[in-house]
Amino acid sequence: MELLLDTHALIWFINGNSQLPDKSVKLIKDLNTKCFGSIKKIV
Repeated sequence: MELLLDTHALIWFINGNSQLPDKSVKLIKDLNTKCFGSIKKIV
């Protein structure tokens, strides 16, 4: 599976925020899941 994480989801995961559902955390931690983070350039 491949996941594209938006900025909030990525920050919540890194910080262990409880706003990220347990199902999402399990998918991100799964070694068979390729995770990508979205990047937005702010000028």
